[in-house]
Amino acid sequence: MDKLNSLEIFHCVVESGSYAGAAKSLGASPSTISKAISRLEASLNIKLIHRDSRKLSLTEAGSVYFEKSKVLLQELSALEQNLTHDLAASSGKLKINLPVSYGRLYIIPLLEKFRHQHPHIDLEVSLNDRYVDLVTEGFDLGIRSGTLQDSNLVAQQLSPVDFLICASPNYWESGQAEPLKKSERPKTLAEENYSQHPWIRFRYQQNGRPLDIMTAKGHYNPSLDIIVDDGEALAELCAQGLGISQLPHFIAKSYLDAGRLICVAPYYRAPKHGVWLVYPKHKHTPETTRILIDFIKHNIQALHETPTSTWAETYTRTAS
Repeated sequence: MDKLNSLEIFHCVVESGSYAGAAKSLGASPSTISKAISRLEASLNIKLIHRDSRKLSLTEAGSVYFEKSKVLLQELSALEQNLTHDLAASSGKLKINLPVSYGRLYIIPLLEKFRHQHPHIDLEVSLNDRYVDLVTEGFDLGIRSGTLQDSNLVAQQLSPVDFLICASPNYWESGQAEPLKKSERPKTLAEENYSQHPWIRFRYQQNGRPLDIMTAKGHYNPSLDIIVDDGEALAELCAQGLGISQLPHFIAKSYLDAGRLICVAPYYRAPKHGVWLVYPKHKHTPETTRILIDFIKHNIQALHETPTSTWAETYTRTAS
């Protein structure tokens, strides 16, 4: 006998007040309901229900059995719902779009950990620096750096963007920073000396415009000794000692940590610039998307970056 099925029939009989009502609710015949109750009573060797032609009532044992088993059925239902919800939340496919440098340096290294924690969430990852319409191209989640313009997306800021003017230790110490003599070179690069150095600068792929050097005093447009449209190439050429460059903090970090670059000026936080998680508006954000959002936010905070700060604020290592 299916004890669970008989128990559910028993509860339906009690709650509906009759065999006929339970039969109608369950789509069965009254005789089927009656036989199920008789089998349940026989298996328990207990009379559960008093039956006569006019009404149905529980025996004392039946009343106790009903109340105790009601709790068990409720717990079983909650367990099944939680398991179904957890399985649905931790499975599926996510299509995500990442900017090239931030994606490679900050997000790609996290995906092994994410897959280990959520093996049933499949990922489709696209890295590019062009403008991507998340809705039209079917992306569940994106990351954008710079200024944010889309009003039809939900946006959560991961951090500001802090810019650091950097040089390789070899460049700064070798005397290549002429026309200043080595003994006269300051610990940090004064803005009035910007034009005296070769610069490696970034150019936007979308419009071909070079990015100005940004400081608290204003924007500068020094020489274009080398110009590239890839942020990691910008840092690598700078690390080779070919000139000075201004890098966003997320590109500069690994080079500074490795000692391949030094910071030669105070960091600059560009107004309205940030790194953002963006995703299409839904009445209810899909749980898989929510899981990845929470995962990324937690791990970015572990790098000492928040929506209002980055590690660059406390970075004090400069040229000497």
